[in-house]
Amino acid sequence: MNRARFRYVGPGIIWAMMAVGQTHVVLCTYAGTKFGFDLLWMVFVAHLLVYPVFEYGARYAIATGHSLSHAYLQMRGVRWLIVPFLLLSFTLLTPLLLASMGGVAATVLFAAFPAISFPTWVGVVAAGTVVLVWSGQYSWLERVNVAMAALLLVGVLVAFSLSPPALGTWAAGLVPAAPVGGMITLVALMRLPSDAVTSLLLSAWALQLAEKAGDEDPRETLRGILFGFRIGYALSLIVAVVFLSLGATVLQPLGVDLEGIDLSLQLSLVFTETVGAWTFPLFIAIAFVSLYAGYYSAVQASPLIFSDLLTRLQLASEDSERWIVPTYLLVMVTGGVAIAVGFERPTFLVLLSVSVGLVGLPLYFCLNFFAVTRMIDPAFRPSVSNRLLALAGIVFAFLGVGLFVQTRLFG
Repeated sequence: MNRARFRYVGPGIIWAMMAVGQTHVVLCTYAGTKFGFDLLWMVFVAHLLVYPVFEYGARYAIATGHSLSHAYLQMRGVRWLIVPFLLLSFTLLTPLLLASMGGVAATVLFAAFPAISFPTWVGVVAAGTVVLVWSGQYSWLERVNVAMAALLLVGVLVAFSLSPPALGTWAAGLVPAAPVGGMITLVALMRLPSDAVTSLLLSAWALQLAEKAGDEDPRETLRGILFGFRIGYALSLIVAVVFLSLGATVLQPLGVDLEGIDLSLQLSLVFTETVGAWTFPLFIAIAFVSLYAGYYSAVQASPLIFSDLLTRLQLASEDSERWIVPTYLLVMVTGGVAIAVGFERPTFLVLLSVSVGLVGLPLYFCLNFFAVTRMIDPAFRPSVSNRLLALAGIVFAFLGVGLFVQTRLFG
């Protein structure tokens, strides 16, 4: 193996750490607490079948020197579908996403300082983030988040080693089954490990790595990027399995309920019951930074992506960004606060927002598949087995949408 590829491992692990947010910490732990190991199989299936949608972001970028958004806007035959979907995604769905992320982060502060109400903490998190984004002084948080996420990973692995599941029970969870009352959670798990829209971010990330690679053969650069990303992707799977296992082996026997605003207090039992009560303050610090990272990233990036989308579609000029970005920012964050405070059910909002993310998965999957099989040089196109896996993933994505509609609209 080419040792030079190991320089791409770091970015792949960083992606995995950024993915370890509400889907892993909250959703997987909730699945284990509620249904034991019955839904473990879906964690594996989702990671396997959804993988190509992310890989294709890097593959297209290295082959063309452009991000995936460039490919989408070149597909004139389907622009009538892409444009309304993107506009709806960044208007109607963004407040729900911010509500779930901000609400979960607020539960950590509420667990540490319960004398201050949960709605107040939601407002503090939102207002603080807006100030942070407007000031531009948030880059240091990225480095802090990576460090905290690494500590969180070490912590859960230690807790897992102290309360390992029985092999027979673990193996039984690999048999596909839908436990009674578990369909909504199963549908949410189908959106693991991250939202498909992050494939656009991965394409931009690949362009940055290609620039640093200099005169290296682009095909070798692509191999290195995919090598690093696959290591990070495998890490995401391991962490998801560990959190589900901790929910099943530690929290379920305690009769823990992860439905309320004391979510983080209940989650802390994973560490206090296995490692010791002294870990509670450490858990609060690490969990807040790790969970908050997704929220501030969404608040910071969404207005810029939305403004860029309007500009590319010639619906706004470049000068309009001065008022579009702050207006969009305030409206989306305020909407997220209203939803989080109105429901006061952070886990429910996580299940809902993650499930809603399934709606866009078939579209992104089909677009990315077309981009790397029709719009790039054959030397960079995926293998036959990779394409077959992608086709299975597309079927899986449409099945997820069907199950989402069935569970949410028809119960």
